[in-house]
Amino acid sequence: MSEPVIYLDYLYEALRTLSTLPSEMSNLINSLPYFISIFKLSFWLNP
Repeated sequence: MSEPVIYLDYLYEALRTLSTLPSEMSNLINSLPYFISIFKLSFWLNP
């Protein structure tokens, strides 16, 4: 009967990391246009 407890422990860890995720996720989304423009620039420079 220890397996469900381990599963719940993993679930709790996942929920805890998800609760800290939104700020990191918004940072990533905010920096995405810069990554895309840099990628396009390097693509144009190296056809």
